[in-house]
Amino acid sequence: MHDIVSPEYASQRILHIGALVADLQTKRAEFAGKALQLTDKEYLVLELLLLRKGQIVTREMLMNHLYEEPEAKDSIIDVFLSRLRKKIGTASGGTVSIETLFKQGYVLQEKTSAKPTRK
Repeated sequence: MHDIVSPEYASQRILHIGALVADLQTKRAEFAGKALQLTDKEYLVLELLLLRKGQIVTREMLMNHLYEEPEAKDSIIDVFLSRLRKKIGTASGGTVSIETLFKQGYVLQEKTSAKPTRK
């Protein structure tokens, strides 16, 4: 996992974008102080998106973050992203979203954030 994490976030315990916060130690996420009810896999998707905040996260990166030896079909990523988008969208009122970049990947953004950077 560490080779795909932005160095500036690698040593942090608490990650956030706007009022969306994830605690890497407790594996819990909340929005504006209200706990988000996430499955373990949904949390891991959110965790990677936050660790690479503002950068593109590919499907391959997600699979490697979710599974030690990815045996599942990568279409399961669509399921986790769909559920996570609904939960974040409902909690944030649309101020934080997971954007799809065609044939590139996904990026976690605030409505006011700049375009993602490639790395």
